[in-house]
Amino acid sequence: MSRTPRFATRVLSVGAALSLGIGLTACSAEQGSSVEPAASETTSTSAAQSASPSPTVPSPEEKAITKAETAVRKYFRVMEVSLRDPKNFNVEDFKKVAITTALSDLRNGVNSHAYQGVHQVGGIKVESIKDPEVSLTNRPNEVPPEIPNVIFTVCYDLSDVDVVTEDGTSIVTDARPDRVALQVGVANYEYPKGPWLVDFTDGPELTSC
Repeated sequence: MSRTPRFATRVLSVGAALSLGIGLTACSAEQGSSVEPAASETTSTSAAQSASPSPTVPSPEEKAITKAETAVRKYFRVMEVSLRDPKNFNVEDFKKVAITTALSDLRNGVNSHAYQGVHQVGGIKVESIKDPEVSLTNRPNEVPPEIPNVIFTVCYDLSDVDVVTEDGTSIVTDARPDRVALQVGVANYEYPKGPWLVDFTDGPELTSC
């Protein structure tokens, strides 16, 4: 499905809302045994190995989802670093994780925290990144342009997060829910070799998940 990256009319800044383990079992001959495997056994083993299915190659859409999910997690990490020490954070680092409206949101959030003399304590927990919608249509010169993008529903937990003044006074109200859901769009403006960057965060203000 072809999607055009959206510049949300209701943009909610996230800051404002505030391995595979493989067990292998080996069988070996008893120590001191000099018995060689029979030719038929060797042939059977080789045939079984050659018949093993080849690893599944991920589709371009699957690769995009994986990279976009990684981009979302990086976005949250950089955002948290910025809000914990807003006065000393280098806003140029936002360009590593965000673009367009999402980039503006991050800048506005850290500038607001610095101006008010507040900072974040505690950490956001990203609970789920799901329901991906993928479009790899790449027509940047059309009007409107179509840029490869992945849109997720992201649920994150704010229950351990507080925003405090320099003397430690909290400014968070009871109206803030502990868990928040957003749509997060991730785009690649230089596809296929360019970076996947968060393009927007969108959702009804402080929607709980």
